[in-house]
Amino acid sequence: MKKQFIIVIILFLLIFIGCNNDTDERTLVCFQEEIFVYLDETAELPIEIAGYETEELEFVIENPEIIELDSLNILPLAVGATDVIVRSREKPEKNVSIRVFVLRDWIAKPTISTSYPIMKVGQTAKLLFTNLVPVGAPYECFDWEVSDEEVAVIEDGLTVKALKPGATTITAALRVDPEITGSFDLIVVEDEFYRDNGKPAILLRTEGDAATLKAGEELQIRADFAGFDMDDYYWKVINKSVARIGENGNLMGCAPGIAEVYLYSKADRAVYGHLFVEVEGRPNVDYVARLIAAAEKELGYREASNGYTKYGFWYGTYQGHHYTNLHWCAMFVSWCINEAGISSTIVPLYANVESGKQNFSSKKIYYLREDYIPKAGDLIFFLRDGAGHTGIVTGCDGETVYTIEGNTSNMVARRSYPLDYHTIDGYASPEYPPYNPESE
Repeated sequence: MKKQFIIVIILFLLIFIGCNNDTDERTLVCFQEEIFVYLDETAELPIEIAGYETEELEFVIENPEIIELDSLNILPLAVGATDVIVRSREKPEKNVSIRVFVLRDWIAKPTISTSYPIMKVGQTAKLLFTNLVPVGAPYECFDWEVSDEEVAVIEDGLTVKALKPGATTITAALRVDPEITGSFDLIVVEDEFYRDNGKPAILLRTEGDAATLKAGEELQIRADFAGFDMDDYYWKVINKSVARIGENGNLMGCAPGIAEVYLYSKADRAVYGHLFVEVEGRPNVDYVARLIAAAEKELGYREASNGYTKYGFWYGTYQGHHYTNLHWCAMFVSWCINEAGISSTIVPLYANVESGKQNFSSKKIYYLREDYIPKAGDLIFFLRDGAGHTGIVTGCDGETVYTIEGNTSNMVARRSYPLDYHTIDGYASPEYPPYNPESE
């Protein structure tokens, strides 16, 4: 009986071991956790899949805008970084992950800053490349160093935290070519800061200390000091194709890139502040509705007795202050375009009606009145029988065109005209980005 019992136990153990023995001897390993690939080249995923057929594996690309895969071959699509996960379809727990970096074949010397070039103690900011031309390599392709980590440190990847007043140098060196490097001096202050010319710096902050903005969305910027009165200052943004900024400091993203934002004192342009915001993605915005809403908010505005308007002043901050007291119908249109957050690549600024027509004609989006039925969002041009005027189209019923215009009886007002009105020359019909309300 005892012998039989031992035999049963042995058989049971053999069956148990057999059932739990993983006999899958196939290999799925990566021999390189990171790989650098240039845009004009291809490379093979650094993995070994001995014993597997390709169709037995699942390939997951974290960001399909950066690369595609053809079997095990990496096909670069855009500069950036993405993870690739390769796993067994039968046993998903059996997997490997590779970080893929895509670089341009030539890399620009990086111009570096934090989103706040001057930081307060305790504040955090994002490290950014501020080049107007993209560097050509993602941030992760660089090694970052801080010369004095008692003043500031880099934490959580690309976030800088200010620790105590002082100055420190932050340097970035390309990992695959350390001779490609850039650096900048970060200033950390307790409260106030005066520049070398003795003028106070205006410290700016974004809502929630955000350093990125999605195209088509808005981000509020404010001056970080008590008693701030917006009437004494004005905003300006560099690279109007990337972002626009409204009169109240609302930054509106237009297209991917770096927006450099300034706030100037009207009394002394040497008193200013600036910051950087990275704009990402593509807009999904009803720009026509935004444009008309911006114009409607101005209804009733009148020019001053000396011809001054805020539209002329605003235009002059970009093109020269002699515009401040000039005829302002076109500058009103340009101002509304800016307040709507529309990129300068879609509607360039114009202060002269005739030059505006020529600009839109060169873009092949200008149509004579005889050949075109206007629609909301178009720009109307009055250039016949001695006229020189422009405005924004708010609608058309097939017989009458409806507008909002600046400098009409020295004010902003609604107007309407028969389509064959004798001074109407034609219409500019900007090519606004497509808007899909269902994907909001």
